[in-house]
Formats: sequence, structure tokens, C-alpha cells
Amino acid sequence: GSVQLGCFPDGLGWRFIPVDVVARNVVSCLLSPASINHDIYLDSTSLLSPELMVETLRGFGFDVRVVPYAAWRRKVLALATTGDTRNALFPFTDIIYALTPLRFLGQRYQFEWCLENRGCPDEIRALLEPREHIQPSVVNQMIDYYVRAGTMPRSASSYRSLVHAPAALSSRVK
Repeated sequence: GSVQLGCFPDGLGWRFIPVDVVARNVVSCLLSPASINHDIYLDSTSLLSPELMVETLRGFGFDVRVVPYAAWRRKVLALATTGDTRNALFPFTDIIYALTPLRFLGQRYQFEWCLENRGCPDEIRALLEPREHIQPSVVNQMIDYYVRAGTMPRSASSYRSLVHAPAALSSRVK
């Protein structure tokens, strides 16, 4: 969706954790009696910076730039106003509406307690794999996968023509 908008929001960054790592961690914790009645938070302790994301997307030929979160948010919310369902972020406009710039920046502090898994026995924390998942190679593999799977186009120009094709076709029909 950000590629379609041509911009990516600034901020401290985003966390993600590969699903295979989540699966291994869940199984390890479930097999340990020490995990009973404990909430265990699985997430990356490193952040995907907007600059790394934009650099990676540009490497794939996408014309995107980093913009202030508030400006990006306005563009996303305009999707709801115009009913532009072609953008991949359209289904998330209600969530992004609630995620104000101040709340977005404040989330960093909300996660610190969870990331440390405070309140969990040391035995459980020792089971969790290292959580430095945000590496340039992983981000590159992720974008490459989406391109190969067809959920992202092979180039920015093919994406622009795909996104704008219905409007171009309807103007020819009139």
C-alpha cells in the first residue's frame, strides 16, 4: 500500500518476527511446564527503519520516499474518503485512523516491558530464540518473495500501470 502511495511513513521503525521462529518458540514454551499461566511476548527486539525499507523498495525499482507519519496517514485516510479499494492499505484505514501520530510514537515505550518478558521465569526466557530479526538480507528476501509471489509487481512502472489501468480503460470507453 505504501508503494502504491509512493511514500513510506517515518518513525522509529517497525518490528516483525518470521512465522517459523514464532512456531519454534511456541512449541518450545508449550513443552516446558514453567510456561503454565505465563504470558509470553514474541516479537523482534530490533526495528525495521523506514530508511532501510525505502532503500530496499528502491532497490526493486519502486519509487518511494520517507515522509512524516502524519502526511502518510492523511494519504491513507484519503483512501477511505475516495473509496479507493485498489490500494492494499484500504482495509486498514480504520486502524490507521485510530493510530494518531502521538500514539504511533508512544508505542515504543509500551513494548519495552513486553519485549523483556518481565514476569516470565528465566527458564522460559532462555528458551526464546535471539530476536534480532530485522536485517537487510531478511527485508530483501521478504520483498523478493512478495514480488515472486505476485503480491507486488516486478517493477514500479508495471505497478503504476496496473493500479491506474481501470481509470485509463474507463476514460477510453466514454
